[in-house]
Amino acid sequence: MAFAKEKRSKSKIEMPHLRFLIPAFFLLIFLIRYYDFFFLYQPVTISFVEIQPPTLESFIVFNYFLKVLFYSFKFLFVSILVFAGIFFVDDNRDHFKEVFSIVLVSEFVFIVGDIYKIVYFTFFATDYTEVGYMDFFPLSLYSIFPTDSNSLNYLVRSLNFFEVAYILSLIWGLHYTKCTNRPATVVLSSYGIFLLVWISAVLLFKIE
Repeated sequence: MAFAKEKRSKSKIEMPHLRFLIPAFFLLIFLIRYYDFFFLYQPVTISFVEIQPPTLESFIVFNYFLKVLFYSFKFLFVSILVFAGIFFVDDNRDHFKEVFSIVLVSEFVFIVGDIYKIVYFTFFATDYTEVGYMDFFPLSLYSIFPTDSNSLNYLVRSLNFFEVAYILSLIWGLHYTKCTNRPATVVLSSYGIFLLVWISAVLLFKIE
């Protein structure tokens, strides 16, 4: 038994160090948000009142800083969810740092979606409108079955390739770092259930 645990520990794959991963992530988020806001969103924003154009300082305070708070909360919350799943499934309390790293790395899946959006509007759909920009949800059910129903919009937008890839990335990370012997069970019973509850709650409040 002890030999098995030692062998499992030796085969464990280390995640990138958070000291480098966190600054790299937020730097990438800044670059993406900056380009998206000033070069994609602002040029097609319809304003009926003449206001002073946003500055870099206002962008950092009211756009980027709020994103930093959002991601910080999301990383911590999802990490606690998954860590709790490991605790209840395997009775293991030794992997919170690894779980946090896995959650952070998995978030890069959504960044791929943001980059796809930038490439799409910059090089392919250059004559887009504000409505086209706001309704752009690539690789989602909404892109196949667009709806005007407020109660269904969130559902069809949430069911997308990137959300599925995010869940698979969490499972993959737990498997290859050896945090648990049942990574799929842990992720689906923690983050998966929360996601279903969250979507159901939003749909409930949006029922027309």
